[in-house]
Amino acid sequence: MPRVVALYRYPVKGGTPEACASLRVLAEGRIAGDRALGFRFADSGLPAAAWSRKHGYAVLVNSPAIAQLDMRFDAAQKRLRIAHNGAVLADEMLDEDGRKRLAAAVQAFVLAQPDNPLAAHPERLPLELIGDGVTPRYQDSERGEITLHSRASLAAIAAATAQADLSELRFRSNIAIEGVDAWEELAWVGRAIKIGALEFDV
Repeated sequence: MPRVVALYRYPVKGGTPEACASLRVLAEGRIAGDRALGFRFADSGLPAAAWSRKHGYAVLVNSPAIAQLDMRFDAAQKRLRIAHNGAVLADEMLDEDGRKRLAAAVQAFVLAQPDNPLAAHPERLPLELIGDGVTPRYQDSERGEITLHSRASLAAIAAATAQADLSELRFRSNIAIEGVDAWEELAWVGRAIKIGALEFDV
C-alpha cells in the first residue's frame, strides 16, 4: 500500500528544502509557502507577481553552487536568513532594504563561482528578490504543481548510477512515498490519486 514518508517545501526557488510534518494545499492546487520567493534576473521585464521560466532566476540549473547556501525563511517574522558553511551572509526582513541586501549577498556568492550565469551577462544584474514568502508562484510550471516520487524509483536511480548515497532532495519533490515498485508512479499519469483527504489529478 503506498504511504507518504516525507513532505517538503522550498520557500525560495532553488533554495534549501524544509522537511515538514504537514503541507497545506491551497484551492488552486499549490502548496502554501512553496517557491514563494525567488532571486530573479534584472532583465525579466516582469512585475514581481508574474510567473517566469526558471532560466530567468539564479537557481540550481544555472548556478549549482547555490545548493551550498543554507536559506531559512521565517514566515511569521517575514525574515530570510542565508548562510554558507556556517557564516551568515544576510539575515533580513522582506522590506525594500532587506530585499536588496539579501539579493546582493546571493549575487556576490554567485559571481564568486568559477562558472556562473552572471559574469558574462551584465543585463541580468542586479538580482532581485521577488515574492511575498507566502504565495506559491514560482514553480517550474505556470499553472503550479505539486511533485511526488517514490523511494523505490530513487533507489533504482542510485543503483543505476552507482551512487549509494543519492539524496531525494536532489530531485526537489514535495512528496516522497514508499510501498510501490520502482517507476510505478509513472503509470498514474492521467489518473486521480488520494493523499489524506485530498484527491489529486496526476
